[in-house]
Amino acid sequence: MSSSRLADAELTQKYNQYKNELQQIAQKIGELESEVEEHKLVIESISSLEPDRKCFRMVGGVLVERTVKEVLPALETNHSGVRSKFKTLNFVDHLL
Repeated sequence: MSSSRLADAELTQKYNQYKNELQQIAQKIGELESEVEEHKLVIESISSLEPDRKCFRMVGGVLVERTVKEVLPALETNHSGVRSKFKTLNFVDHLL
């Protein structure tokens, strides 16, 4: 009986561990989805601006002055990377 209880406890512990991991994945998916939408909105907003117009970008917690032509390529690269991570995690979530 005690080995059966031990096995049940191990299964319960493993179940709770997987449940927590799934919750973390779901939370990360939500965060990445928000980032993707935010990047998309900013890209759409500044794409129509003059390339030499100044804009500001947050880099490591510091607001840096740049031009649209400097920021747009970096923003598009970041957007692609975040979208890729989002798709990967979303795919993993659907598998589970």
